[in-house]
Amino acid sequence: MITAARARLGWAGRRSVAAIRGSAGPGGTRRGARRPGHGHPVATVLALALVAGQAAAADALGTCGADSQAGMMACLDREAGRARARLERADGALAASIAAWDEEPAYVAAARRAARTARAAHASGRAAQCALREALVGGGAGNARRMAGRACEAELDDARAASLEAIVGARTRR
Repeated sequence: MITAARARLGWAGRRSVAAIRGSAGPGGTRRGARRPGHGHPVATVLALALVAGQAAAADALGTCGADSQAGMMACLDREAGRARARLERADGALAASIAAWDEEPAYVAAARRAARTARAAHASGRAAQCALREALVGGGAGNARRMAGRACEAELDDARAASLEAIVGARTRR
């Protein structure tokens, strides 16, 4: 995997990858070997994020424990719609908070741009994360892949909405 990353990134990437691995670069001298039994920190973080994401999707699937796949799918569609509406309300509240901000116009404009960028990044990240969760279902029966995707969308949108609500709440308490 590191060899493939080096090939894609070129020399600067080789130095970065080498630094991540704990070696000095072209000479390959070790700088601080990891203790036995301790994996790569990036791999550990990614693994924890994946486990947390699967647990969150399981919560949404648990909420929609209907008898049939059709009933479960309808429930997940409602949950995803509810979460998307909550996210849109939170986005609107953030936009209103920024618009009402008593600050220099340049800072207000920068905050608006940052909010738009964050919104786009969430949508892109949600699509990628939910595609991963769907792919991890494998050859599941029936609508299992689609159900995992809808549960993922609901959970990620709810988490993002909660984050935005906290940001707006903190701004209004100032």
